[in-house]
Amino acid sequence: MNKINQRLYKDHFLKSITNSLYVYLAFLFHTVVNFLPGILRVLCFRPLLKKCGKHVFFDHNIYIKYPWLVTMGDSVVLNRGVEIYNDYFSKSKVLIGSKVRLAPHVKIHGSGHELESGNMHHAGGDIVIKDNVWIGANAIVLAGVTIGEGSVIAAGSVVTKDIPSHVIAAGIPAVIKRKLSDTGK
Repeated sequence: MNKINQRLYKDHFLKSITNSLYVYLAFLFHTVVNFLPGILRVLCFRPLLKKCGKHVFFDHNIYIKYPWLVTMGDSVVLNRGVEIYNDYFSKSKVLIGSKVRLAPHVKIHGSGHELESGNMHHAGGDIVIKDNVWIGANAIVLAGVTIGEGSVIAAGSVVTKDIPSHVIAAGIPAVIKRKLSDTGK
């Protein structure tokens, strides 16, 4: 961590002020982008993301906290109200494969805090969503999780652990309900 980040990490007041300013500017950006037609929203988000494939659709009310830590493949759909939170200090990444569908109001939380020391230090983790995944409305995906290729996460589920390929997972926490046939071969 460089000296500025070390100071921000240790000085709660400075971190709060810096975060408030960043969040305000991010909110302003997202508010303006929200009024634009779909093709222009894509043009606004694309240069901010670490990587953005072809044919990505950003519906209204999308929020991505640190877009330079997010990678998306081709033919990804982010429906209305999708929110992606990753962590600046732990540099937690969100890696979204191709042909992924995120239903309305899906929340992806790659940031968190460690609890054991009582200091609540940042403890984010990468989130990997492999190709051909569908995540249902209002589902939440937590830090450090990988969702395998071709899987479906049911609406309202909370994904706290890795989900293997070609399954349907549901519940709080999400558990495997059944295996799907592998139609990709």
